[in-house]
Amino acid sequence: MLFFGLDVPKVHDVSKYIEQNIEISPEIVKKNIEKLKNISKTLRKERELAFYGLIDWIPSEEYTFEDSNKAINWAKEVFHIVKSVLDY
Repeated sequence: MLFFGLDVPKVHDVSKYIEQNIEISPEIVKKNIEKLKNISKTLRKERELAFYGLIDWIPSEEYTFEDSNKAINWAKEVFHIVKSVLDY
């Protein structure tokens, strides 16, 4: 967001921030806004569990190979979108 003269929020879910500033976003962000919001919200929800777990929920025992592949693919999708914006 600094690329557009906006402060980067100090939060883990930036979906509301992106949506609030959608009017100045490039077309690729506008086309992918729902995907970006979903990825941001989902990863934010998982972050605390992944970092700290719970007494009855141990991250290394709960997350699967498929879960890790999904997160990696999401990161690649977001990277592609951001790279497209920066290459513009």
